[in-house]
Amino acid sequence: MCLTIVRSISSIRFTFVADLFGADGFDVALELGIPYYLFYPTTATAFSFFLHLPEIDKEVDCEYREMKDKMLIPGCTPIHGRDLLDPVQDRKNDAYKCLLHPGPIEALQNHEHGLPSVWAVGPLIRSKLEPLKSAPCLNWLNEQSIGSVVFVSFGSAGTLSHEQIIELAHGLQISGQRFLWVLRCPSIASSSDAYFRSHKSDDPLTYLPEGFVEDTRHQGFILLSWAPQTEILPQNLRKLANHLSTRPKEL
Repeated sequence: MCLTIVRSISSIRFTFVADLFGADGFDVALELGIPYYLFYPTTATAFSFFLHLPEIDKEVDCEYREMKDKMLIPGCTPIHGRDLLDPVQDRKNDAYKCLLHPGPIEALQNHEHGLPSVWAVGPLIRSKLEPLKSAPCLNWLNEQSIGSVVFVSFGSAGTLSHEQIIELAHGLQISGQRFLWVLRCPSIASSSDAYFRSHKSDDPLTYLPEGFVEDTRHQGFILLSWAPQTEILPQNLRKLANHLSTRPKEL
């Protein structure tokens, strides 16, 4: 029915925009002669990796985490196979096979001169929302010396194992460094586990070492599951430890 409607309205110009999970719709756009674009809100490195994954899959015989040499991704800094995202770590998994599905890649490369044009349209921010003027964590930050706080956050869904939480807690406490930590319950299967479970299903504090909260009450501030990051990042933080870094980054 939608095809009939589109064909009948010749005076209106249409453009087909799909995210990564809707790229199979490019076939419909091609059939109708509609310009089509892939909206992929990620980093250029991740985009290059996925674009070249079918070629990498043919060249590498073992699991990526078993590679001795760093992986060479066109245009990117070489990366260890063990540092790649979870869905590609098991090449027998259906999730990995979906990433190899040639449809989106063939559609992207269906041009006479090779790859299509790519436009960087970020950053994507919610600029029209009213800023959060007051929150306990912001009040606590304002009381700290400039550049004295480490912000520890692993993204909207990033989680650690229980052992990693214990290790991080010990490290923060021993360092004596003031910290603001967004704490989530430990992962069950993968580092992105928080995407698939409710934040209210458990109490993250119960996974910390015994006495940690009391012992660090004057040293740090713990947020459970979520943080007003837009308001936190402009503050005078010292370092940022997140899911994109192997060590805290100077700010």
